Amino acid sequence: MKLPLLLLCSFWVTQLSGQNKDSLQLTSPKDSFIQKEVSLWPVPKKALLFGIIPGGGQLYNKKWWKVPLVYGALGAGGYWLYQNQKLYRFYRDQLLQEINMPGSTNGSVLTHRNNRDRFDKSTQQAYVYLGIIYLLQATEAFVDAHLNHFDVSDDLSWYIKPSTTFTGNNTPPTAGISLIIPISK
Repeated sequence: MKLPLLLLCSFWVTQLSGQNKDSLQLTSPKDSFIQKEVSLWPVPKKALLFGIIPGGGQLYNKKWWKVPLVYGALGAGGYWLYQNQKLYRFYRDQLLQEINMPGSTNGSVLTHRNNRDRFDKSTQQAYVYLGIIYLLQATEAFVDAHLNHFDVSDDLSWYIKPSTTFTGNNTPPTAGISLIIPISK
């Protein structure tokens, strides 16, 4: 119980710094037009709009290598849908023939009905799969356009170091542990 309380108190001891208003300025006044054009591309809304066409958002973001993955996933879903639809129709027709045939047994009718229902369920799952892949590729293009400007520092380390807090009023300093997470440059 003492360790989590000590860690919680150490967050109050450390000072975290965020972005300054000066660091948010993207351009200098003399070349602002050129910098704005470079810094605003890709626009996430446009990437989502191009994502209406499968792979269009990835092409807009200039991530060419993702387009075969999108079409591969959609092609696999389309093939799965085609095969399940073909087998569903086959077993549906077999079931209708078995029902209309005089002297058919309940076992064969039940077998064909189970097969028909199984492939009908798989067909519905294939439609859901295709819908999910379609939405995921558009969402991926949107998120990729947002994260294109995200800058990750080479130094992703956290530091733990001892700290002291001076409260004043003639009291001795308080010792603690600080967790340092570098946020700014």
